[in-house]
Parts: sequence; C-alpha cells; structure tokens
Amino acid sequence: MYLSDIKSQHFKLSDVFKISSTLEFKRKFDDALKVIEHFFTLCNNPAVSCGGGKDGTAVLILAQYIKPDIKVICADPPNPIDGRDEHLNNLFNNTKCKIYRCEYNWDVESVLKGDLIYPDGFKMKVLQQKQKELNVDGIIWGCRNSESRSRTINFAKNGYIYQVKDGTYRCQPIAKWSPEEVLALAFATGYPINPIYEKIEGIYNLDHIHDGTWWPHGDDCSKKYWIKKYYPQHLDNYEKAEKLTKSYNYKSCIW
Repeated sequence: MYLSDIKSQHFKLSDVFKISSTLEFKRKFDDALKVIEHFFTLCNNPAVSCGGGKDGTAVLILAQYIKPDIKVICADPPNPIDGRDEHLNNLFNNTKCKIYRCEYNWDVESVLKGDLIYPDGFKMKVLQQKQKELNVDGIIWGCRNSESRSRTINFAKNGYIYQVKDGTYRCQPIAKWSPEEVLALAFATGYPINPIYEKIEGIYNLDHIHDGTWWPHGDDCSKKYWIKKYYPQHLDNYEKAEKLTKSYNYKSCIW
C-alpha cells in the first residue's frame, strides 16, 4: 500500500524513500522515460517548466536522463515561501541545464487590501511569453491527476502528450504519480528536496500543499495549519488572502 492510499496518512519524509524500491515505482519511472523520449521526437527545442516544487523537480530529473542540457523555464512569484531562492540555487546548480528565470510580478499588497483582483492565470501567461521568446516548441510540466478534477479531465482527454492551439506540445509524464512517488524520485536520485517537506511531519494530504508560495489555493484548509506551524510569519497575509478568496465579490482574472 502506498502512503497516498490513505488520505489522512501520517506523513514522515524519511518513509518516502521506501517507495523507490518498489516494482510499481520502477515501472512508473520507466514509463515516464518512454513518454519523454517520444515527446523529444516531436520537438526541436523542448524545455522543462520547473519552479522548484516537488512536481517540477521530478520532471526535471526525468528529462535529464535523456537530455542532460535541456532548457529550464522557472517562474518566480512575488510572494514565495521562505527558503525558495536558496533551494532553487541548490537544485539548478545540480544540473547542466540552461536556466531561464522569469518573474510574474503582481501587487500583493493591493490585492490583499481588495483594491485589485488576484491575477489568476498570470503565471501561465508569463511562462507562455518566455516560451515564445525562446522559440520553445514543447514543454514538459509536472501536472498530476490527483491534484485536481480539471487535471484528471485534461489527462483523460489528451493523454501524456498533446498539441495546443499554437502548435506547440505539452508533456505530462507524471500524470499518474502520487506526491509521495514524486518525492521518492528526488530522494533516490540525490536531488534537493523542497524545504517545506523537510519541515512538515504529521497528517497531511500532499496534493493540497502548494510549495511555491503562501497564497491559499482551493478549499482545503490543511495548508493553513502548516503555514501556522512552520511559517507563522506568513499567517497574517495568508488569512487575509483566504478571506478575500471566499468573499462574495471575489473573481479570478481572465488573461
């Protein structure tokens, strides 16, 4: 039984490493490499989208098995979790990749005050702009089905590799992986683990932990608990953002 088979499983980072020795994990690892290998036959100038989270790290690791010098596009938020920059430096220094950092700046203070609307989708817009600048014709990204219903539907419709309207390709090789399997890959290959997972221990659904920023996502309340325990300096802003996103006049921007 995998740790993710029980939603409220007690999480302990050291237990994750055990997963990497299972036959199921090794099968998923081999299948992901086959998906990426085929993806590379469709693209002349592919890249990986990696912001230092567990999923982006996993696809970066996998892609380098086949193309060690693959381009990496990293979107940097204005409201990161503490330690993100240090983690990214450790992660990227462990590669031979050319790293392209791009900021997606928005006015956090004005949004928290209610003067501006939270720019939902802005990150994707910035990533797409950088992709065009670099003439990238295919992106590997760490999209997993268990994170949301919309991602499950996307995979059911498009599979591991699909083409979007602008003619470029998307590859989601870890779509069927659990968050514990993603962390196990970093453990097994010696890559840096996002510091959030080195801190937390307890009952958590790892699919609901967004490890890049302190901003709330979705309806799950577990993020508030670990923000309060491990990153109390962000709790006040988190609670303001939580009230904002639940308010009657909250809307997402359409970019």
